[in-house]
Amino acid sequence: MPRKTGKIQSNKTILLIVEGETEQIYFSEMKSVERIPGVTVIPRMASHSSVYHILKTALNEQSSLAYDSVWCVFDYDTILQDGTTPEVQEMMKEAQVHNIKFIDSLPSFELWYLLHYVLPKLYYPDQDAVIQELQKYISGYEKTVRWLEHARLYSLLKSLHRESMTNSESLAQRNVNNNESTFCNVYKIFEELKMES
Repeated sequence: MPRKTGKIQSNKTILLIVEGETEQIYFSEMKSVERIPGVTVIPRMASHSSVYHILKTALNEQSSLAYDSVWCVFDYDTILQDGTTPEVQEMMKEAQVHNIKFIDSLPSFELWYLLHYVLPKLYYPDQDAVIQELQKYISGYEKTVRWLEHARLYSLLKSLHRESMTNSESLAQRNVNNNESTFCNVYKIFEELKMES
């Protein structure tokens, strides 16, 4: 009896190494809500909330060859506050050589939520300033696990996805000649996933 042959559907696996619960909860909800044909997204928290541990985890996972792409999700304000050691600088270079991508935001991931509603200010002194502005649009926003799990922000913001992408593009254009201003690169993962609103 002839053997049945058929093409095996290849599946692209994307690993997101995230800094904390805010990102973990958001991307886990995205994974459960969206069914992206041929793509599996795996959000995973680093062992510690530091750029060093995020990069270390990403480099280890990339070397395993288990994923088609690896992304690091972190707040850039931690780099500005703590500076970078020569070791972290070297790890960042190594990550880029191995095509590990960065989803960083200055000052924090909450900018991504804000981009669904408005083009952010040129500068925020810290995460609290972003959250204060975000609360004008998402009443009662709290950066606590309990609140974030209950809020289901991915589902809440899904209908505003197109606006977030448009505002992200405007923000990137605004920042072309200004290195000191607010930025948010979360949109890059959605471009990679080719998600439509």
